[in-house]
Amino acid sequence: MKKIAVMLLCLCLIAAFPLTAFAQNTNGGDTHISTVVPSSHKITVDADGAEVLINGTAATEFTVERLSAPTITFKPESGKQISSVMLNGEDITDKITDGSYTLESVYQDIVISVTTEAIIQPPTVEPPTEPTTENPSTTEPDDTEPATENPSATEPDDTEPTTETPSTTAPTTNPQSGSQGNSATEESNTNNQGTNPIQTGQAVHIALWIVFMISLAAIIVLSRRHSKKDN
Repeated sequence: MKKIAVMLLCLCLIAAFPLTAFAQNTNGGDTHISTVVPSSHKITVDADGAEVLINGTAATEFTVERLSAPTITFKPESGKQISSVMLNGEDITDKITDGSYTLESVYQDIVISVTTEAIIQPPTVEPPTEPTTENPSTTEPDDTEPATENPSATEPDDTEPTTETPSTTAPTTNPQSGSQGNSATEESNTNNQGTNPIQTGQAVHIALWIVFMISLAAIIVLSRRHSKKDN
């Protein structure tokens, strides 16, 4: 195990230092060839509608150490989403998890191209609203009967008409006032009889009948006299 670790350390040291190679020249001279291994690499970002961060730093060009594994984070602008990510011409869109991607050991310069697209919002379908029907103002039936004014009905007067009884004066022991009391009683009876409407009508009817008979008798007498004068 220790031998393997030592060998790996030697390989790293060899890769970190420039090496000199010699080649034979056909013209008879020596040819000197040298190779330098870079200690860092450049990452160039071309992003449209998104921000790219490498290890939490946002920029368009980054310099990372050789054989490092930086993490790249993609943040699209509001209303957009990542449509594709190209790394040196290779599509790595499917390898992005939660907007991030970790590079493998960087051994060369890298160019990252990011394209975005607008997020298409699905049409919002509002649930059908039930029509609000206004409840008609139901008027409760008025069970109270209309108050009808009772006409002032005049109850028949069942009371019999009071007829004034003639004031009869009892005869007194005074002989002088006895005749006066009798005459007063007769006058009151006469007045009471005259006030009866039935008796008054009969009297008028009799009086008219008498006048008619007298007039008829007078006409007969005058006609007889006139006939005698003509003879």
